Amino acid sequence: MYNHTHSSRRNAFPKCIHQQSRKSSSLSNPSSDSTSAIKSTNTPKDTPLEAPTKPPKLNQLALDVRQVMRHVPHSVVILTTPNLHPKSGEPSIAAATMTLSSFTTLTLSPEPIITFNIKRPSRTLDALKALYPVGSASSSAIDNPDRWFHIHILECTTSGAQLANHFSRGGPMLPEDHKLLYSPGAIADVTARGIRQTFHCEILRNHETSGFIDVGDHTLVFGKVMRIGFGKEVEKVKGRKKEWKGLCYMQGKYQMTMPMLHADKKKDVTAQVNGIEGTV
Repeated sequence: MYNHTHSSRRNAFPKCIHQQSRKSSSLSNPSSDSTSAIKSTNTPKDTPLEAPTKPPKLNQLALDVRQVMRHVPHSVVILTTPNLHPKSGEPSIAAATMTLSSFTTLTLSPEPIITFNIKRPSRTLDALKALYPVGSASSSAIDNPDRWFHIHILECTTSGAQLANHFSRGGPMLPEDHKLLYSPGAIADVTARGIRQTFHCEILRNHETSGFIDVGDHTLVFGKVMRIGFGKEVEKVKGRKKEWKGLCYMQGKYQMTMPMLHADKKKDVTAQVNGIEGTV
């Protein structure tokens, strides 16, 4: 779906991003941060079999926009939906999952609303829409954890990059996928290293929108955060602050942003890379 240099003073700032290659880690042991070759995933592809095999040809303006946006960091998270077992006579919906690079918060007031987009057609998008069908008068999804979807916030570690790579194909969640994310028998508790926290969300609904807006060949999804779950790494340092950085994607690689030490209009911008300061 997507995705330690030393530097002289002159070139420090352009390299103030720590790069994590998709090919530098393995899922054979998701609790380990060792470096080895990533194994390919057996997760079925997200798009239905009848989907077009060739993407539409882009005009030059679209290509130029894409090239510019390759240099802008995008957050990387994992989306999962629950197994849905409706009332008698309605079809069951299998859990689905995919890696997202479009996730962001839309507003925090009066309540936290998040958004992301998914390219159509998509089995994962279908699973999201099944959580609360458009036009349904039922209130069964309101404050019902069984119909919440989950956004797993990844840390910028080898484990985080492993998980992002593994779920990048999207589609139905396999039993082995579930084991990578959750504690046995407790879907709300994160067990995998590389996941910092999890937003448990419901599809946003009001009188004017169903929580889904089609734009071009993508669909914007809107959700309301109902609560936040914490992973094991957070529980270990409960009561203490621990510095961490979220995984992002830029220039075709998983990356981690590094802070600029100083930024003053009257002074040069100073950046630090691997303990080496440089001035732009």
